[in-house]
Amino acid sequence: AIVFCDGDKNAARDVQQQAAENLKRVIDRRDGNWLKDSAASPYLIADTMETKTTWHPIGS
Repeated sequence: AIVFCDGDKNAARDVQQQAAENLKRVIDRRDGNWLKDSAASPYLIADTMETKTTWHPIGS
């Protein structure tokens, strides 16, 4: 995944096009206010995480 924060619309378009060539996800964060306390949240990275397989034992 690519987290894009630059305000340049041309760069955003280029990132989207190049990411499509090898199936990367682009998370657009251009509208974010990085000076707010909420920008320090570790949960923002959840958009870049992917769970492919979840395994847990059943029983004792």
